Amino acid sequence: TRKNYELRWLRWGFPLTLAAALYTHYVAAAFVIGIFVYHILIERPSEKKEKQLTQKRWREILRLWFNGCLLFAPWMGVLLTHILFERGSSRSSSLLDMLNYTLYSFTNNTWIIAIPILLLSLLFIKQRAIRFLWLWFGTTVIVIVMMNTAASFLFHPRHFLALLPVMTLLMAATLNKIYPYSSFATFAFVGIWFGMGIVYAESPDFLTRIEKHVE
Repeated sequence: TRKNYELRWLRWGFPLTLAAALYTHYVAAAFVIGIFVYHILIERPSEKKEKQLTQKRWREILRLWFNGCLLFAPWMGVLLTHILFERGSSRSSSLLDMLNYTLYSFTNNTWIIAIPILLLSLLFIKQRAIRFLWLWFGTTVIVIVMMNTAASFLFHPRHFLALLPVMTLLMAATLNKIYPYSSFATFAFVGIWFGMGIVYAESPDFLTRIEKHVE
């Protein structure tokens, strides 16, 4: 929607960063698909939105997205070979277990504080950034569950770390809204979160509660 969207670094940067994410790890597909779903469902041009986002510009963004995915095509042969060699192994866990492990590890076992803050973000769902983050979160969960079900040989509990940046941004956005009303509550939560993280970093017991983790 920027007026200077025709700048070359912006036009090349979008597909290149998508491709770089896919080459970094297969689970990045959850992020890439999330961007696609958001663009298709939410960012359709209309008279109420920015005039810069015309039908033509909307289609150009979609084309750049496909170009980024196409840059991953040369690796597909390696992926298929990997599938053929490892399709007999299984690393999958149940959905409830994985969500439990994710919440436990992400919140440093302070879920009793973190869950209300995450839910508070729903009060700001009409805001563009919050709406994008929740759609990104839902898409990521769906893609990871599909990977876990259909390609258990590729999966591992650590792949749920893909939810970490989404949850972190949701938490930060909500705390940003709370801060003007109670700076003490905001700093108190962040302090407890970091404090528990430091404590658990010194103890191997934290990870041993997560099944199938890498020792």
